Amino acid sequence: MERRKVIYSRFNDNDAALNSRFQIDSLSKEWIEKRIDIFYHYTRKSFELQTNQEFLAVLRTHPSSIDLVKSALKNYPKINDNILFTSTPKEDIKKYILGADEFYLAQIDSDDMYHPGYMQLLTEFDPKLETSVIICQNGFIYDIHTKQLCQFNNISSAVYAQRFLVIDYLNTYQYFPELSHVTMYRFPYEAFPKDNFMIITHNTNTHTNVIPYTRFEVTDSDVKEAILKEFHIIEP
Repeated sequence: MERRKVIYSRFNDNDAALNSRFQIDSLSKEWIEKRIDIFYHYTRKSFELQTNQEFLAVLRTHPSSIDLVKSALKNYPKINDNILFTSTPKEDIKKYILGADEFYLAQIDSDDMYHPGYMQLLTEFDPKLETSVIICQNGFIYDIHTKQLCQFNNISSAVYAQRFLVIDYLNTYQYFPELSHVTMYRFPYEAFPKDNFMIITHNTNTHTNVIPYTRFEVTDSDVKEAILKEFHIIEP
């Protein structure tokens, strides 16, 4: 069976927020330039440092802002060809998965990070027949301003991978509304036991911050440095 892997992330195109203050902000030049900088230094790095590069990363971008995004990206070295900012994500996904039997649709926010071994772990994983979602329940949260690093645990975190037969996705599932990550544990799921992600918090976050997790702060300086090096936040 041939299985492919797609990373899907919403950069600034969220249907549920089209008329909200967040969506208006996320179409501005200032917002885009700030978030591209965060993406480049954290999320992009985690994609490009994956030990297994056999995947397509699709960042869903509002059609009206594609030119602003492309302009902002010109301020940085070229990103890898398998990382794509696009206003037509479903079409790009379909092109990539055609010819395969099954694929994983992995979700992560566009300012967060995978552990460098995540794609290889996903490749080697042998799911149960009934499993439809693989959830990463354990990771870290890091504030790039205060430099606080905390343990993070969530039964249904925003870092997960849905499993689809390609024929089912093309015929049915691509037309379904996108579901919130908080519902994923209600489906037949398996969880990765190790710490596979890093949530990055910063001053343009709308919801997430490190404060609720400070009781789980990593205070040992050597342990903290080792974790940050493992995610290449501090270069090893």
